[in-house]
Amino acid sequence: MSLATENENHFRSFEPCLKQTGIFIDRFFNRFSYSDLAVKYDMSKETAIKTFYNGQNRILDAIKAMDTAEVPSKKVGFYKKTVKKRSGSLPKGQKWFLFNKLFRLRPYEIAEMEGIDNQKSSVRQLIFRTSD
Repeated sequence: MSLATENENHFRSFEPCLKQTGIFIDRFFNRFSYSDLAVKYDMSKETAIKTFYNGQNRILDAIKAMDTAEVPSKKVGFYKKTVKKRSGSLPKGQKWFLFNKLFRLRPYEIAEMEGIDNQKSSVRQLIFRTSD
């Protein structure tokens, strides 16, 4: 799966709520220069660099937590609330597809995170349909 090509960008219709998310997507997937980010987001080049690296560190923390399956118990509610708030504009099929393909979450993990009991097959089916 290619995440960003000249012809297809999986994030083209995604409208991030936070500057940090937009900067990360534009730098990582769309290959914007830091100068271009500074112009687009009306900030200094140094601030664009810091914002990108802060976003990168947050994603790395999330990936480490998913890889070890160890999320600090105090933060589980916060993460669920944050994911729901930030991804609420995406249809659940797209959201689950991204969780599965980008973060390698299994359908049963997505079902558990979404609070869906015994519905991993429906999560799997929706991921498959969305990939088509």
